[in-house]
Amino acid sequence: GGDVAAADGDGADGDPLAAHMPPLATCKELATEIDAVQKRLAEEQKQRRSAKEITDEYTAAKHAFVTLHKQIVLNKKFKTRLNQMLYRRKNQHKLFESDIQSRAGYVFNMVLSQQGHSGRLVFDRKARRLELDVQLRNAGAASTHGLSGGERMYSTVAMLLAMWESIEAPFRAMDEFDVFMDSLTRRIAINVLMKAARSSSYQYIFITPHDVSTIRTAADVRVIKMHPPQRNQAVLQQ
Repeated sequence: GGDVAAADGDGADGDPLAAHMPPLATCKELATEIDAVQKRLAEEQKQRRSAKEITDEYTAAKHAFVTLHKQIVLNKKFKTRLNQMLYRRKNQHKLFESDIQSRAGYVFNMVLSQQGHSGRLVFDRKARRLELDVQLRNAGAASTHGLSGGERMYSTVAMLLAMWESIEAPFRAMDEFDVFMDSLTRRIAINVLMKAARSSSYQYIFITPHDVSTIRTAADVRVIKMHPPQRNQAVLQQ
């Protein structure tokens, strides 16, 4: 009998797993622990999304990404086309600007040649300035500051006729364009203006304080005279 007891004691003390085994719990304790685990699982299930929800969200995100990517590609193509159009427009604008300057310079010099002069229009695009360079018949080159009153007015008429070639307007008017001109220069200026008016489809209006009796009326020319002011009018009572 003593040998059997010794063998049982050696088995309990010698088994390493037996030393770490927790004490056996009762059925009630196990049920309580199972309930707690199930509650934790239920809470985690509430916080986590289902596989279907995740799949639906991924599908929606992928669709939005594809749509945005297509839009970006289209926008890049549209931007490229806009840049190409802008480049062509800038080139056309430069050609258009050069053509206007050439035509205006040609008309300006042609009108000046009616008086035996010559000249050119100097366009300063950066400074946004236009200067008249006039070569007088019996003198050297001069700016408008070095011209007489009549020469300056005639040069102004030539410049306006030159610029009008590039301006689309139904009416073109000049007021007191011949104030400082002598009779010969005035007659030439009026002839030039009448010729320009008749060669275009626009309506011209010329206002002058000088005598217009030498201007012949026609079907396309109408002269309207205003009554001269009365110098001896009484002062209005205030």
